Amino acid sequence: MLELLKFALRIWLAVLSAIARVAQQIWAAWHAVDTAAAVLAAVMILVAVLTRNTLCELGALGAILCISVASFRRERWNLLDDFAQFGRTAIDGFRNGRYGARTHSSWRQPEAQRPDAARTIRFVGQSNPGRSSRSISAVQRLSNLLRSRIIGQHEAVEAVLASLEAAAVGTRASPQSPISFLMIGPTGTGKTELAKLTAEGLKRPFYRVDMGNFKDKEGLWQLLGSPQGYIGGEGMLTQHVAQNPSSVLLFDEVEKGSPEMYDFMLPMLDEGQVKDRRTDRAINFAQTIVFFTSNLITEVPHENAGHQNALRDLVFASRFLRQEFVARIGQIVPFFSFSPDEMEKITELQLSQYLDSVCRNQGLSPQITIDRGVIDLLAGLQSPKYGARNVTDSINQHVEPSLRRALVRHGPNGMRSLKVAAENDQVVVSVD
Repeated sequence: MLELLKFALRIWLAVLSAIARVAQQIWAAWHAVDTAAAVLAAVMILVAVLTRNTLCELGALGAILCISVASFRRERWNLLDDFAQFGRTAIDGFRNGRYGARTHSSWRQPEAQRPDAARTIRFVGQSNPGRSSRSISAVQRLSNLLRSRIIGQHEAVEAVLASLEAAAVGTRASPQSPISFLMIGPTGTGKTELAKLTAEGLKRPFYRVDMGNFKDKEGLWQLLGSPQGYIGGEGMLTQHVAQNPSSVLLFDEVEKGSPEMYDFMLPMLDEGQVKDRRTDRAINFAQTIVFFTSNLITEVPHENAGHQNALRDLVFASRFLRQEFVARIGQIVPFFSFSPDEMEKITELQLSQYLDSVCRNQGLSPQITIDRGVIDLLAGLQSPKYGARNVTDSINQHVEPSLRRALVRHGPNGMRSLKVAAENDQVVVSVD
């Protein structure tokens, strides 16, 4: 009897786990307004049960059914957009005479086409100005973020923003494929940071794939799912995009990946589709933004910036990436080595962010002062070979010890000011 109860308990727990997983997938597919509608529908059911109002109960069940069907189909169904589109359709119908009073004859003799008449293009379908407006606002917000945080890479920032603006206003030539970039140039120049900030500015999920960890087909199975008959499950990448179709994806150091990566990257860039090898389900990548990085080309001539053919020829000459792969990428984005002035700006930005983060985590809000000599000292420690990659290490080595000692001496009491100065090639931090 005890074994039977244990078996029944395991079955019940499995059912609850399945219900929770389905609910999580449905919830992740909703917009905020759809979530609010579901909560309202649940309240209506509660009211219907308490008051035995059949009309209220039927309305709630219908709303939940519609939203659930849309979610299972992985559609992001925004009720406000649907109501707006319904209103525009009705208004256009009244204007065009499709609704309202009937005329004496519903058939009209078509007018003869004059040879010199101007050609008229008729667009079929309904636009969605609300969604386009939100996309444009997101790109404008991202523009401010990138221009303030990405130093010395003006060409890269403008290239990314131009592609995102084209997608926002609907002027892309191939909307069925994802927006894609191949970022080339020396290490430590901001390629990964640009991808991360794009996800942050657009408020999209970010997913990074270090291609150096996927050098064989078994590693690739982790991304796309193991084939039928092999041990494993669904792919990490395909499962993530299925649940977050508008993600920002970063394939870091793409040249280090398995040669079999082209088997999924080519259809992803061309058709916006990738198949999960476990479930054989086609996952839609059309709404993603895809970044590839490569450190193979360490020097990009400045005169090639803005000339896509010259940049593609430069990548072809490296012979590490297949031509059909490079040809399908939306834009080649060049990055350049930093000048001394740009390195000082990057050092100042990262040091300010570090000090602000430490104070905020401690619940402090002092006035922070940084002497120019500190910036010159830290920027002078950087090697052009590694770009700005070691700025954080320099801060940890030269600023953190003095800051830590100053905070220990000051104690947990409130802090009014924090000053960072350079004395005898040493960083000195004082607090008050």
